[in-house]
Amino acid sequence: SEHFPFLGNSVAVPEMRCRTMFYTSLGKLFMVDLGEDEERFHTFMLPLT
Repeated sequence: SEHFPFLGNSVAVPEMRCRTMFYTSLGKLFMVDLGEDEERFHTFMLPLT
């Protein structure tokens, strides 16, 4: 929670949306198969930046 305060123990309910989005994004990164194509990876990550 040092870098991501919304992952801490004392989080307000509205901030839990950030936690959900964070875990959804991590799951998407772990489950997608982009191969070794760096350009395809950057295109994939564009909505998160």
